[in-house]
Amino acid sequence: MKKKLVLSISVVLLLVLAVIACVACTPNADSVQKKLEGEGYEVEVIEVSSDSEDIVISTYAQIGVTKVLRASKSEDEYLTILWFSDSDKFNDAYKSAEEKIEELKGYAEEAGITFNVKLVKKGKAIIQGTADAVKLV
Repeated sequence: MKKKLVLSISVVLLLVLAVIACVACTPNADSVQKKLEGEGYEVEVIEVSSDSEDIVISTYAQIGVTKVLRASKSEDEYLTILWFSDSDKFNDAYKSAEEKIEELKGYAEEAGITFNVKLVKKGKAIIQGTADAVKLV
């Protein structure tokens, strides 16, 4: 009886820790904004709504994006983060972005251009930008 109780409690604690770990993986917009501004980036955070008159923002809403962070320090250093509420939409968007990045890398190589763009996923957020900017998140 005691072994079953201890085993049950252990399983519940492991599940709670797993949930906490997953939530902790997704970057927080406010903390990312403060960090990037501290590094000299101009930052814009947008709450996404399907009611938006901005076609880009309403399109983001259609693919499941809930928040967007755009940051730039110069033409050569930028970052965009898209937060998703739905795991399936997040995974579909990441796969699509990954394919597009690979396609662009190919074009850049053919043209002899250095391609300095990284694509990373953290929790349910897609982070895309220059290597130096992505390292900050």
